[in-house]
Amino acid sequence: MDICRDLCKCCLGIVFSLGFSALFLWLSLRTDPPKCSLQSLSLLTENDTVVFQLSLQNVNKDKGVKYGVVLVTFALFLDNTTTRPLANATLLPFYQGRRKTARKWGSAVAPRLLARLNRTAAVKNGNVFLRVEFATRVKYKVWLSFYIKRHHLVGGANVEINASSGEKVEPKAIRLGDVPPRLGSRAAMVRSSYVAVVGFMQSEMVVENRDDGFAFHLLGSLLAKEILALLWWPSFLLDLVSCKWERLHDDD
Repeated sequence: MDICRDLCKCCLGIVFSLGFSALFLWLSLRTDPPKCSLQSLSLLTENDTVVFQLSLQNVNKDKGVKYGVVLVTFALFLDNTTTRPLANATLLPFYQGRRKTARKWGSAVAPRLLARLNRTAAVKNGNVFLRVEFATRVKYKVWLSFYIKRHHLVGGANVEINASSGEKVEPKAIRLGDVPPRLGSRAAMVRSSYVAVVGFMQSEMVVENRDDGFAFHLLGSLLAKEILALLWWPSFLLDLVSCKWERLHDDD
């Protein structure tokens, strides 16, 4: 009996030790991808140059990030869905510490920039739209000098440019995420869609990326049915209590 008890204690100790070790490794190796935003963008028609500034934020609390060559591409919207390459730029590899934000300036040559802008300035309100995308590879530093996980990081956004000044219209930083390369009819604002199942009901939730945050839209008819289903339970309980009360009263 004592041998079995000692064996059980030993097995439980091994299981708990392995569990805590696995949890520690998972927390140590878990990574979050960096966030990239477009801080500023200027089109200099005098020398056919695109000048920009990227903001790269490492959101990991205990891991550094080593970036490879960052490729930044610019394309000009000819209509709502068609783009034409405008310029390319590269940023040199660099290392970023934990919870740090790096701002990198860059420039690219865009031949015949003024002629291209004048040709497409009538797309919307006299302004032009650019498709800005970036691509790079990142590695995460853990445990002094040990690197893990080489990830391919990409993103993009549609940027409105003032045709007269050559500056981007949005004063705030623009997140280069998973916005699709198309304009108009709220197409560029839709980030993704999620499906939520409540009991036997299924409702679609569309998540939109706006400046003021995320706006959630639920289908009204399904929501009304779910509310009615929730209201049915109190009425059922009241009927059950009243029936029992009448039965007890009749017995008396």
